[in-house]
Amino acid sequence: MNIAERLKPATLPSGIRGNPRGLAGFWAVENSRDAIFVALKRRETFGTSGPRIVPRFFADWEYPNDMCVQSSMIELAYENGVPMGGDLAARPKTDTSPKFIAAAMLDPAKDATPLKKLQLIKVWLDAEGRPHNEVHKIAGSPDNNASVDIDTGE
Repeated sequence: MNIAERLKPATLPSGIRGNPRGLAGFWAVENSRDAIFVALKRRETFGTSGPRIVPRFFADWEYPNDMCVQSSMIELAYENGVPMGGDLAARPKTDTSPKFIAAAMLDPAKDATPLKKLQLIKVWLDAEGRPHNEVHKIAGSPDNNASVDIDTGE
């Protein structure tokens, strides 16, 4: 599927009208078999069931507060932290909280739907091995004119 193609509603095998065209992606240094397998192994992956976004996510204990205005933000993020899917090193001090960089670019199609919000889904296992998850809103606003017509998918 071309990234610029618009999503159209469809009927899922369950009979529910919806969008069955989810997209899984990953960050590779080039479009080669070796680079793709390296990207999958380091788990720098993402998924979306809506617009074809281009997301980035990094974590570190000591990113500077002005990181997002740095012209070499992505290079610095790799150099000093870990990308999405990576394992953050152990907490260096008890009074330190991790810092995150999250970004998403709009689908490049000229008539793409504006992004409504960006969410982080945190998943973990508790001490007994039971899975848990939390959805955290990172960015977005209900008044940014982004919408989806539930009947048509437009």
